[in-house]
Amino acid sequence: MKKITIFTLAILILLFTFALAIHGVKENNEWNKKYRGKGYAIAQDIEKTKDEGYIVCGMSVAPPDDVWDAWLLKIDKEGNKQWEKIFGGKEEDVFNCVIKTAGGYVMAGYTTLPSDERHFWLLKVNENGEKLWEKIYIKGKAEKVIETSDNGYIIVGTSYKDDISGRIAIIKTDKNGNVKWEKFFGGNKTEFGDDVIETSDDYYLISGITYSYTTHGGWDIWLIKIDKEGNEIWNKTYGWWNFEWNAYVIEIEDGYAVAGYTLSGPFGNEIPYAYLLVTDKQGNEIWKKRYGTPQGAEEIRDFEITNDGYILCGATDSYSIGDFDAWLLKVDKNGNEIWNRSFGGRGADWANAVAVSYTHLRAHETRHDLVCRLLLE
Repeated sequence: MKKITIFTLAILILLFTFALAIHGVKENNEWNKKYRGKGYAIAQDIEKTKDEGYIVCGMSVAPPDDVWDAWLLKIDKEGNKQWEKIFGGKEEDVFNCVIKTAGGYVMAGYTTLPSDERHFWLLKVNENGEKLWEKIYIKGKAEKVIETSDNGYIIVGTSYKDDISGRIAIIKTDKNGNVKWEKFFGGNKTEFGDDVIETSDDYYLISGITYSYTTHGGWDIWLIKIDKEGNEIWNKTYGWWNFEWNAYVIEIEDGYAVAGYTLSGPFGNEIPYAYLLVTDKQGNEIWKKRYGTPQGAEEIRDFEITNDGYILCGATDSYSIGDFDAWLLKVDKNGNEIWNRSFGGRGADWANAVAVSYTHLRAHETRHDLVCRLLLE
C-alpha cells in the first residue's frame, strides 16, 4: 500500500488580511490551518521534523509597519501550532531556507544592516525555537544551506558587486557557523546562486545561472563542481536559445538532475516552460526536456527524485483556474510525463517546495509523503 499526503503552505489575501494556511490531504480526509505570524506572513521553506511535524520559515510583518522580520513556525503533524518565533532588527530580515540539525534547526537568509546593505545570515535555534547563535557574513542574499559530512554547513547565494550585478557566493563554516572559507564564481556580468549539494564522491555541486559565460543565449544554467576547499573541479553551462531561470540540483544514480524554467519555447515562443535536464557524473548533458503549452506559462521552483522518476512543483497558467495555479508534474526516469495536477483558486498560486519521504510500515509497504508550499494571492 502506498499512502500519499500533500501539505500546502499558503499566503491568503482575504479582506485585506494575509494568512498562512497549510492544507493537507490524507487519503480522503482533509485539514486546513491558518497562521498569521505578526499579521502578514510569507513562507519561504518547509522541512519535516523528527517528530513527524513540520518547521516552516519565512518572513512576517505587522501592519502598518512595512519592515519584514524573519519568521519561524513549528507545527505538529496535524498542523497545530506548537510555537512561532520572530527574529531580526529594525530593517528587513528574511529566512529563505530551514534545515533540521543536531540540537535544533538552522536557517539561512539575509539580514539588513542600518547601512541598508543586505548580508548573508545564518541562525541556529534549539528545538524550542530559542536562539543559540547567529552569524552575519558577506553582502548579499543566502538562498540555501545544507549540513555537511564534517558537521559544518555550506551556504550558497548571490553576493552583489553593485546594485544590479552579482556573483555566486559559497561560504563553508564549522558547526558553530564560523567561516572556514569563502569562494566566488562569476564574470563581468550577473550570476545567481540557487542550490548546493554534497555529492557521493565527497565534493560539492553548486547550481545557478550565468550571464557572463552564456553559450546558448541569455542566462544559462550553470553547474560548478568544487572540492572540499572550494577549488573548482569543473563547470558546465546548459540551455536553449533564450533565458533559463532557476537551477535546482539533485544527485541521481548516474549523475545529476537540474530543474527550473526557460523562456525558450519549443515553438519559438518566449514564454516560460518548465525544464528538466540530466547529466552524467562529469556534467556532460544526457538529455533535457521542456514541459508546458504554447497557450500558457509554467515555472518550476523545486523538485525531488522518486522511486520511479521525478516530482516537480511550481506554477502553471496553462492548466489553471485563476491567474496561476500551484502545479505538480510527475515524470518517469527518462523525463516522460506521467501526470500533472494543478491546485488553487481564482488568484495567483505557486508551489515553491516539494519533499518526498519513504517510511517502511510493513514488509513491502511504504508511505510516500509529498510536501508542498503554496502561495496564494
